[in-house]
Amino acid sequence: MFNRSSRNLAYWFTLSMGSILVLFAGTIYYLRVEDKSEALDRLLYEKTKVIAASIQYELHLGKPQVDLNNVLLLGNSSQPLDAELVYVRWYDAQGQLQRFLALHHQNN
Repeated sequence: MFNRSSRNLAYWFTLSMGSILVLFAGTIYYLRVEDKSEALDRLLYEKTKVIAASIQYELHLGKPQVDLNNVLLLGNSSQPLDAELVYVRWYDAQGQLQRFLALHHQNN
């Protein structure tokens, strides 16, 4: 009788502590993922502000157009050595891809 009750007690203790551990680990994982996601969003926002600030519109046949050769990261300018962006895509107003840039990012 005592062996059965001690096994039940060990079982419930293991189940409750395991549940607490899983809940704690899941919460920590969720918070880390959320933090990393926000950091990535901030990085992308800052990079797009830099790209958007370098845009100059020119009128061509009465319509504003962007000369992508002069846009930072998309044009003929040199790429920064510490670039964290891997892909840059530029779309027109109709959703057609105008320019694509893929940087080979190496971690040193």
